[in-house]
Amino acid sequence: MIDNKFLAENYRHLTSFDLRVELLFDALIKNKSDDSDIVIKPNGLFYRKYSKDTLNINADINDPDILNIDISRDGFYDILPESITHNYRNRDQKEDPVQEFKIRKREEKEARHFYNPLENELFRFRYEVEKYESEFFSTINSHGIADIIRLILGLENTIPDILVVKMFYALMKQKGNTGYDIPNICKILENILGEKVTYTATNITLEHVFDIVEDTPDMIMGINTTLASNEKIFLKKYIFNIGPLINPDKLPDYFHGHVLEEFLNAFFNLFIPFQAQFEFNTQLSSEDEQFAMDDSIYKSRLGISTVL
Repeated sequence: MIDNKFLAENYRHLTSFDLRVELLFDALIKNKSDDSDIVIKPNGLFYRKYSKDTLNINADINDPDILNIDISRDGFYDILPESITHNYRNRDQKEDPVQEFKIRKREEKEARHFYNPLENELFRFRYEVEKYESEFFSTINSHGIADIIRLILGLENTIPDILVVKMFYALMKQKGNTGYDIPNICKILENILGEKVTYTATNITLEHVFDIVEDTPDMIMGINTTLASNEKIFLKKYIFNIGPLINPDKLPDYFHGHVLEEFLNAFFNLFIPFQAQFEFNTQLSSEDEQFAMDDSIYKSRLGISTVL
């Protein structure tokens, strides 16, 4: 069992990152601390701007076995209208502002104390839900998780599990970004592929249309009609350039429906706006583009597109 006094004095040195109170609560339970001896006290999101999730940990004054954990989250006092907690009807407007402030702070303390049992029950309910989800996913191996992600995103089975999981994690990080930050998407792809990724943007050129040169009912190929059009619309087309490749041996994987081509098509379909178009090109370094002979199949290369 963890010593409450030791934890209260040293909790700031537990981690260098923002530790969620659910993880701390779970660690206390696993170390044989009594559930009823842990009290969670929300203090409002005001403190969240300059503090971590856990504000303070201290032993209760009246009972040293009880551990009070102050957190920077909204409680019922912060969510409900102030008129429920504070009575403004019978207040004298000429009352001293300092005394008025002290009265409100006392009422806030009493209200938070009143709501605290219900807030702790809801906290434990959320904790049990997260604990169940954690235990559920821990029983599934990585291959099983990748299959679930494939089913959710509609991905092909040819994409390796590690690329599927990385793409799903990147997609979850983008859930609050509705602006489709293309430079950020390039950085994400760089981290996944381990290759440099740049892009250029242009307007979409209409295809499968013709330009009428003369106002005539007759359309004669090569005279007043063409197969291609120069008309562009306001929608964007993004051209992604991958390389020069650090791993030129993986060049065949970017073509002919191989692993990386399937992955990139799935990645851009998820991350690029549906109304935009995209294409991707690969580039070799100047040394790798030189003519090379090798006994292995597909190792002899002349330029980027010709292999022997």
